Amino acid sequence: MKATIWHNPKCGTSRKTLAILEEAGVDLTVIEYLKRPPSRAKLDQLFRDAGMTPQDGLRLRGTDA
Repeated sequence: MKATIWHNPKCGTSRKTLAILEEAGVDLTVIEYLKRPPSRAKLDQLFRDAGMTPQDGLRLRGTDA
């Protein structure tokens, strides 16, 4: 299986997710989005491909990851 993770090494949830995927042997592309921010066009494409709106992608404080 192949996957791309938009990773923030300072985020515990992101680190845990990365570890789970690595342990599962997933063929990963890791993008540190704070070092290489996506363009507006790339964000639009990602949301479109996921069938989501930008609002759907927001995690509100206190909600589960």
